[in-house]
Amino acid sequence: MSVNKNIQYTNSLDAISQCLSLGASEFVISTGARNAELIYSILNINNIDYYSHPDERSASFFALGRALSTRKPVVMLTTSGTAVAELLPACIEAYYQSAPLILLTADRPIRYQNSGAPQSINQIEIFGQYAETDFHKWKYNHPLHINVHLEEPNLKSLNLDTLKDSKPSPQINDEKTSNTKVLEDFFDTDETINIIVGTLNIELRDQVLSFIERSNCATYAESVSGLREKISSIHSSEIKAERILRIGGIPSCRYWRDLEDNEEIKVLSQGMSEKDAKESRKNFEDVAKKRIKVGLILNEVGEKNNIKVSEQELQAEVQKQIRMMPGQEKMVMDFYQKNPSAVASLRGTVYEEKILSHIKDKAKSNKKEISKDEAEKILK
Repeated sequence: MSVNKNIQYTNSLDAISQCLSLGASEFVISTGARNAELIYSILNINNIDYYSHPDERSASFFALGRALSTRKPVVMLTTSGTAVAELLPACIEAYYQSAPLILLTADRPIRYQNSGAPQSINQIEIFGQYAETDFHKWKYNHPLHINVHLEEPNLKSLNLDTLKDSKPSPQINDEKTSNTKVLEDFFDTDETINIIVGTLNIELRDQVLSFIERSNCATYAESVSGLREKISSIHSSEIKAERILRIGGIPSCRYWRDLEDNEEIKVLSQGMSEKDAKESRKNFEDVAKKRIKVGLILNEVGEKNNIKVSEQELQAEVQKQIRMMPGQEKMVMDFYQKNPSAVASLRGTVYEEKILSHIKDKAKSNKKEISKDEAEKILK
């Protein structure tokens, strides 16, 4: 069988050292026979915290909670066999919460794979898409699975001298966590962008709030984000854009689920780190200024040409929004009837579309051949 070389650990000290090098300083332990060497190694390290819990499922959710609270890698250690399968629910949750959870699992030697030997289920890539198995590719925004193939425990043979005073790496590799370039490329467009904010860690809320304010994008903040009271959050039925940026946990609103059937809308999901927010600030401030300038120019064109939005046009747009939410027509209608600000937002959208149509009608094409360098200067 083919085995990923990155998960073929056969030495408990190497596996623990790898966790420390990734920045882990907390270990949650569920004891067993096969992971005895791993446990013994952990208990002999001076600079870490560890917790013990007999039930793997409960322990893994506790580890997930610690990872979400600290935003640092937390290791969940378990023995081999079906105990590993107990970690799957927490692993899935960590995947959708973008939590840096490390699943350290003891395993029987590779020669026992598919042999029917006790406690020798196939643990390799047991978590499927929900966990990375190559620590070189791990970006700290989802679980990492480290599987260790161990012989029968032999505590006397362990040389703990090199591990005893080991210290966790002081910080997560910035190169791996930075998504700034991805964000900048996503915002480098004339298409409309809306932001959806899911669950956020408390320590990141101020940074994300600053990011949203500078982006000048309409934003829908779920209640679990902690930002709904701090921004003028649009309603989920008002989300209307060609691009969607998701920050934080997976949203629970119906719109997010419906995106699965809409391939035309470009979606970028980001677990916003503090470094990302700080590095992106200048770029999005420039984007916001450009959008304000465009808005002022469009408004000037609208006033000079006496462009108005009639009540009939506004109601047609409302009906268009209602048709986009089949089965929820009454809810959408009630929302617009009770929220004048939402209607005003629709009026602004129609107004802008009418101005752009007017500009297109009046524009005269003037073809001119230019060089590649000249084109690049214009695009910049």
